[in-house]
Amino acid sequence: MARAADWRERTSEARRFRPDAAWVSAWLGRTELLAGAETAALEALERELMWESFPGGEVLVRQGDAGECMWFVVRGRLRVSTRQADGVAHAVGEIGAGECVGEMALLSKAPRAATVKVVRDAELLRLPRSAFDRLVGAHPEAMLRLSRAIVGRLQRTLGARPTQFAERTVALLAAEPGVPLAAFAEVLSAELSRMARTALLDGTAETRQTVASSGSAPEVVVLVCDATRTSWTTRCLRQADDLVVVARADGDVRPGPLEQEALAAAGRREAGCHLVLLQSPERTPRGTKAWLAARPGVHHHHVRPGRVADHARLARLLSGRAIGLALSGGGARGFAHIGVLRALHEAGVPVDVIAGTSMGAMIAAVHALGHAPDVILDRCRAWTRERPWGDYTLPLASIVRGRRVRRALANLLGNAQIEDLWLPYACITSNLTRATADAHTEGPLVHLVLASNSVPGLAPPVYHLGDVHVDGGVMDNLPVGVLRKMGAGRVIAVDVGTELRVTAPTELDECPSGWALLWDRLRRRPWRAPPVFVSLTRAFTLASDERAQAAGRDADLTLRPPLDRYASSDFKHIDSIAEIGFRHASEHVAEWTAGRQ
Repeated sequence: MARAADWRERTSEARRFRPDAAWVSAWLGRTELLAGAETAALEALERELMWESFPGGEVLVRQGDAGECMWFVVRGRLRVSTRQADGVAHAVGEIGAGECVGEMALLSKAPRAATVKVVRDAELLRLPRSAFDRLVGAHPEAMLRLSRAIVGRLQRTLGARPTQFAERTVALLAAEPGVPLAAFAEVLSAELSRMARTALLDGTAETRQTVASSGSAPEVVVLVCDATRTSWTTRCLRQADDLVVVARADGDVRPGPLEQEALAAAGRREAGCHLVLLQSPERTPRGTKAWLAARPGVHHHHVRPGRVADHARLARLLSGRAIGLALSGGGARGFAHIGVLRALHEAGVPVDVIAGTSMGAMIAAVHALGHAPDVILDRCRAWTRERPWGDYTLPLASIVRGRRVRRALANLLGNAQIEDLWLPYACITSNLTRATADAHTEGPLVHLVLASNSVPGLAPPVYHLGDVHVDGGVMDNLPVGVLRKMGAGRVIAVDVGTELRVTAPTELDECPSGWALLWDRLRRRPWRAPPVFVSLTRAFTLASDERAQAAGRDADLTLRPPLDRYASSDFKHIDSIAEIGFRHASEHVAEWTAGRQ
């Protein structure tokens, strides 16, 4: 806190500055809280306010503190977070110009319910509790307006989804000399302008004049930093909601002094930190692990210069408009995901972020490698021909040995690392050591997809970094929430697991013996009991069904292809299952896209 204390001392005179009373009253009358308020109330409020300035990174209030004042935000950006029972702070919203903060504690006289941090240099108007009480006594209609504003905010906050904000400031910084930052900024701004009013500023008078003469305030401002620590660069870094460091993938992985300073400042302000690696179109990404090791906590993106789709995906992620795709587990029924991908491709719906569980993790991984839906289908056909679940062993730890499925996955996915995939990707496993659902966004792809598909009892568990992992469907079979945390503004969920039915003939009151079932199999008679693969997969997903149903309700579009006649072990029906997924998704995606227009 030394930095904040020093800054306060240097700006003590500025804090005593009072803006013009008429300006303050007019500004208050345009806020959401006080729009339409009587002139007398606005003038009385203006006389009680104190002008304050706060730097980015400073904590305004902490959860649990006594509520002694409230503020009106004139400019800047504040982030609200609450510490839950798990001890982790969760962001619940942001507050921008024209909004107020701290009013709930004044109204209820309870401790602060959340922590508020300044994420962009802010100018605030402070109203002490004593002045608040006098104002409410003299102008009771102000209390009514305040109560309505609080109710409205609670209604927005109680929704499960994080709030997305159209107005953003993005600072672009080159990692080293030679990075084509200007060209990159032009293409990115062009893609952002398709979604929101966008201004591109490089610090020259010409660009500032262009924005001033446009007649409308931009919703997204892209700031291009200088190559050195200039006053313009300092200003960009202080005002940015998101810092984007642009680097050549074949460049020096070590961050320079300016980048280190920028990342540290962004971290203090809890701004978004992104690393863009400019890749050659002729090769697949590799070596990303070293870049991330030198920049802990940054989000990374692989972009090919000249490929508009890559820039468009980054633009959607930065603006909160990214589309995420969550693919559930369900054994062979998961081949319906391939048909869904084909339907999205034909409908022109991009997939910007993808996450999967069990079979969904496998299909999502092939897509994140950059393969088109028809190629995914061909490669998965080859995967099934290898009979990956056919290496039976002495059932002490598992029914199958697991080596064959690992080999089949290696043939399908290669030796890639998750962080080297073209798309942001998460693979869900159930961590038996820690009793958690783990979303892996880095690490060996084949190893973690194998873990996500390791059905307890059927396949042996997988060891990773000292923990024991099994099929992700045990804990989280539909990772919608994971995609929200990865930056997806809209999520499409494909659930092929929760409606999996296990039945038996009505004339039987006990399961036939293994020998009887084997005789049925040799005579090609219908199964009189669910196959062991079906029983195991259904048993361990029962506990997560309720969570999957809740995740489906949180998604913007949930698809449940009609797969009643297929079991989770029907791998030979890959083409029929994929076709059902395609037809079901084609119909519902068309309705969804039409409703968004």
